[in-house]
This record gives sequence, C-alpha cells and structure tokens, in this order.
Amino acid sequence: MNKFLPAVLTILLSVHLLALEPPNVIDRTSSNSGSVDKEREMATGVSVDVDPRIELMSVLQVLTGYMLVTRDDSDYKQEVLQSFSSYSEHRAVKMYAEMSARGFAFDVVPKLFISLTKPPDLELRVSPSEQVITSAGGKEAVDEFIAALNEFVDKSKFVKFFKRNRSVYGRVVESNKANILSSIKGLNEYVGVKQRNSHVVLGMLLHDGGFAASFYEKGEFHAYSFIGPAGTKDGLADFGEPQRISRLVSHEFSHTVVNRLTAENMSEITRFSSLLDPIAEKMAKQAYPTWEIVVNEHIVRAVTLRLILKAEGEESFNAALEKEEQRGFKYVRPITEKLEKYEVNREKYPVLGDFYPEFINVLRKIKSVSEDIEETD
Repeated sequence: MNKFLPAVLTILLSVHLLALEPPNVIDRTSSNSGSVDKEREMATGVSVDVDPRIELMSVLQVLTGYMLVTRDDSDYKQEVLQSFSSYSEHRAVKMYAEMSARGFAFDVVPKLFISLTKPPDLELRVSPSEQVITSAGGKEAVDEFIAALNEFVDKSKFVKFFKRNRSVYGRVVESNKANILSSIKGLNEYVGVKQRNSHVVLGMLLHDGGFAASFYEKGEFHAYSFIGPAGTKDGLADFGEPQRISRLVSHEFSHTVVNRLTAENMSEITRFSSLLDPIAEKMAKQAYPTWEIVVNEHIVRAVTLRLILKAEGEESFNAALEKEEQRGFKYVRPITEKLEKYEVNREKYPVLGDFYPEFINVLRKIKSVSEDIEETD
C-alpha cells in the first residue's frame, strides 16, 4: 500500500460541477413503467444502476490486488476470481498494474473508465481531463490502454459475464434505489437546486466509500457518484443501512454545488489560505493537498452534518462532527454552526450560493482570531 502514498499528494479528488436549475423546475418526460422509483428518478434527475465500465475496472483492480477494492468475499467477488483469474497475465491487467504504481489511482481511474463507451466496444465518448491523462502516463498510454481493454473484454468474454449477473445487479439496485433517490431529494431541498443528469453507480467491488466524476457530453452536463459496498449479506454485496448510503450520496453530490461556488469565489478564498498551514499535513494524507479542495471539503462536510442532524438526530450529529474534527477538519464546526442561519432564513437565501459570502465571513473571522493570538504570543 505504501507505493500508492505519493499519489495521494498529487491526485485531486475534486469534482466538477453540475449544471443546476431551481428545484421547482421538473422534467415532464413521461414514464411507461408507472413505478414509484421511476417517478422519483424523473423528479430528482438521478439514475441508479450498476455500470459495466466500473465493473470492468473493478475486475482489473481485483486481479492486480489494488488497495481500494472491497475486502469482503461476496459470492460475486468469488465468481469474478473464478471467471477472470486465468487472464491475470493479460496485457490490460499488466498495464493497469504499472499505471497504478505510477500514480494512476483513486478517483482518476473511474473518471477514465466512465469517459468510455460501454463494452463490448470501448472508445472515448468524451475527452478525459488533463489530470486523468497525465496520471495515466499521457495520451498515447491512454490509447494503448483502451486498446488492451478491448482485447481483454473480447478474450475474457466480459460482456457475457456481465449479462449473466444482471439479476444480481437488479437486486442490489432495487434494494437501495428508494433510499438513494430520497436522499437526493433531501439534498436538493437543502441546497435549493436540482441535480440533473446525475448517476449513482453502485460498484459491486469498490472500496467502502465513494468517488465522483463529471463531464459534458453533447452539451449536457453529467455527474457520477460511485459507491462501494459496506460488506456482504447472504453472499450479496451489502451497501449498508440507509443512513450510510444517505451520507455518502449527500457528500458526493454536495460537491457538485459547493465546488463551483468556491471556484467562483477563489479571489476571496485565497486571502485566507494561511489557514491551511496548521492542517496541511492531515489534509494531504487524505488527498486534499490544496486550499481550494480543503475549503470544499469543509463546506461539503458541514452540509452533510446538517443533513445528518435533520435525518438522524442530535446524537448522530455530534458523533459525526467529532469524527470530522478528529480527521483534521479544524474549521468544520464554525461552518456547520453558520448554516443554522441559512436554514432559518431561506426566504433571504433560497439557494446555497446566496449564502456563500457567509462562509467567507467565517474564514475571515477565524483568520482574524488566529492573527490576534499570534500577536499576543
């Protein structure tokens, strides 16, 4: 695992932002299914599924012993090993292992895979970001890797494997969809915007956590949240209690709102960059090496904490807040407290963007107090 640690300091786990619209603007597309979940998907603009590109990525990661895969031995994971272990020396697997060792890790991996068309014919449908291309070793390396992936898909009969497991994927999706869509609805109401063209991908073999990615395709903005299982239950990947999923989904999609707001206010945010110094080491170890990313993480966690308070109560809120502070998010408490003002003044602040200057005021006050202490010393 140590060989991956340098990558932590260079890979930015930031999320680009969604095109947003007020929550009262609802797509009126008709649905033939008549199902409650389908109606919720339409209303929230969020789909829930298992994606073959992420499953293909996870197969390579399992075969190479990558650190961020589930540690639980589900029946599905055993089937993956039985179906693909004989291809562990394939060119695509070896290439991925070499790329991973050089820093192609964490969120840039799903970002590359989701930018491809679905198998059996993998090709770029959108251009990967410069960050993804650089971490993969350059454009030629990306092209060569995609060619190797197509060979792997063909020789290993991956598509046949995926189709064979559709009933498994269906059970996992159906058991989690309602809670995911409900969580998105709650987040939409809190931040005052509607998630559109957003996709929650349940990764059967991902680690106990999540990643996110986003891009424009044909003028439409698409955002993805990738969520891994918390364990196994009755041999099937278990994505945990509703509270766990709700927290993960709220966190990932909060980024789609907060990151843009921070980017728009960077000239002000930069004035308080010295606040990164006392927490820089802890933040970097969690792959948050820049002040912009750290600010985003603080605000996103504050929003998630307020949603926890609303959904789970004060005891869960206090425990979650303490945990965030222990992880080094030193300024999350005052930002969380400031959100109380937002919640009781929604007529003045209909969307979170209207309230963003108050986050800047929090940072300004923290810096002022810090400078006063330094002068006293």
